[in-house]
Amino acid sequence: MADQKAEGNSNGEGRTEELMSECRQILYSEDTEIHSMLQSVVDLIGKVDKRLTVIEKNTSSLEKLDAKMTSLANRVTSTEKEVKAMREKVQDIEKSVEAHSDYYDDVKKSVEEVGKVVKVAEESYKTLKINQISMKDEIEKLKKECREAKERMLEAQSRSMKYNLIFYWD
Repeated sequence: MADQKAEGNSNGEGRTEELMSECRQILYSEDTEIHSMLQSVVDLIGKVDKRLTVIEKNTSSLEKLDAKMTSLANRVTSTEKEVKAMREKVQDIEKSVEAHSDYYDDVKKSVEEVGKVVKVAEESYKTLKINQISMKDEIEKLKKECREAKERMLEAQSRSMKYNLIFYWD
């Protein structure tokens, strides 16, 4: 019976609990035949060896998986550091953009104020130009009146002198 179980699970894929149960049956059985008992023990040791081989393969796979997980954890840590650095750079860029925006707003405000001053200056210039033209016309008018007054005065002096002429003959 023990031989049949040993042959049935000879592929080493049985569960450890089943192997332990089989070992207990063999050790505590009433079968007194030493040869069959030794054969059963050898078979069980073979099964345990196969089971250990499977476990070692799984352990190797677990070690590989652990190495991959460690590598992945390192990459995640590295990526987190890079993301943190990028966030800091983005914050610096945002601050820079905000400063540029404030500067732009100040420049825009200054340009608007200069534009208002220029408009006032243009209006003043137009008013001065109009006043200059009207003053020029007024000056021309006054010059004309002054000439006419001089001509009348000269004419009056000439008439006055005409009658006041005294001739001396010697």
